Amino acid sequence: MYKTDSIVSQYCEFHYGDENFGVKNFSKEIAKIALKYSTIKRKALDIGCAVGRSSFELANEFQYVDGMDFSDRFIEVATEMKKNKKLKYERLEEGSLVSYQERTLEEIGLNKSYNNITFLQQDATNLKPIYKD
Repeated sequence: MYKTDSIVSQYCEFHYGDENFGVKNFSKEIAKIALKYSTIKRKALDIGCAVGRSSFELANEFQYVDGMDFSDRFIEVATEMKKNKKLKYERLEEGSLVSYQERTLEEIGLNKSYNNITFLQQDATNLKPIYKD
């Protein structure tokens, strides 16, 4: 389900697109809450990171962030954003009408190199042993 172009594009818009109608960006806001209540900012695990926005937000303060998602396609997009600092996607406007979007980390206020993030495809119900302790 999370492999189609239309679903991936929706998640890209949800994570990196403009805020509309006064609705705040959920991925950014949930990361703010996590940062507020984290006292030791050494390593963060972002389970269900989708296309990665919250991982980037967390990486501004944590030494290391592992972003994981079951969807290999979402992980590809997050990795592309980390590598290129930008991504392109189609946003559905109305009916079959689309607009072409390009988003950069810089334009959303994320200006680091983000070498401290690792994105990986992982099933949260069957974690690798290193995440079980």
